[in-house]
Amino acid sequence: MAKTKIDAARVLVVEDNVHMRRIVATILDGFGCREVHTATDGKRALAILAEQDIDALIVDIAMNEMDGLELTSAVRNPAISRNPYQPIIVLTAHSEPRHLTAARNAGANEVLQKPVEADALYHALHRVLEDPAPFIRTKSYFGPDRRRNAGRSATVSRKAKKVRMGGRYILDFTKSETAPNRPARPL
Repeated sequence: MAKTKIDAARVLVVEDNVHMRRIVATILDGFGCREVHTATDGKRALAILAEQDIDALIVDIAMNEMDGLELTSAVRNPAISRNPYQPIIVLTAHSEPRHLTAARNAGANEVLQKPVEADALYHALHRVLEDPAPFIRTKSYFGPDRRRNAGRSATVSRKAKKVRMGGRYILDFTKSETAPNRPARPL
């Protein structure tokens, strides 16, 4: 089996709930991550990031001391962080759009809802490590481009009649999906 960046990944899980922290760490061990570190809040996470090379962060949105949004903003700040381009996956138990928007505005690469499913976590980790979105800087924002699939190259499979971008099929031209003389529907 070919090695992936996940196999070599050093991941820091930042979660104040001991049970969720163990669940996520166990899932990452199952993926074959090289190292899995844990922290109970954003302040401890920043201390670990200052001393160790970490390939990706998985951060709870709601924690004491320093929450996941504050941590994400701090990591994106080059005056505070050794690596403002650090891949960050935010976990939230809240499904309201405002929480997703807040995480994206803080600079999260991916946002997943709890309880986290192993499959969703694997795909999010794969995207941030193997096919990351390009970073952008504006007056009010620094972080990954928030437009889905921005800057990622598309590949077209003539045999399958599908367009693949960022590791995901985004258009499907199969007969069951598209009527003659009509554009393909986005997936």
